[in-house]
Amino acid sequence: MLGQIAERRLGQSNDARWSLDGATLGQALTAAGFTDVHIETVSLTDRFRELPVRMNVMAANFDLNPLSEAEKERRFAAIEAESMEAATRFALDGGFGAPSVADVARAFARRNV
Repeated sequence: MLGQIAERRLGQSNDARWSLDGATLGQALTAAGFTDVHIETVSLTDRFRELPVRMNVMAANFDLNPLSEAEKERRFAAIEAESMEAATRFALDGGFGAPSVADVARAFARRNV
């Protein structure tokens, strides 16, 4: 949801941090020579005292080069304001929380004997 808010103001993100799903990860490990590859999807609730919207937007790798510093600041301020409204549904006692999912891989490397 917060990514969608940023994309409305900044265009398409170049964020590839979560682009590798479990099946693709398993195939990549197998192709690299690992054996007995097992992928498990795990989840938890990430908890934060603060919601660093600007930092998250910067990490999403938007192309900000065409924007002047003043225009960047104007857009960041708008994203932060809109995000704070949306973030109320993630409020926890003492901060914010959101579900997080990750694929954990376990595999064995072949030994060259």
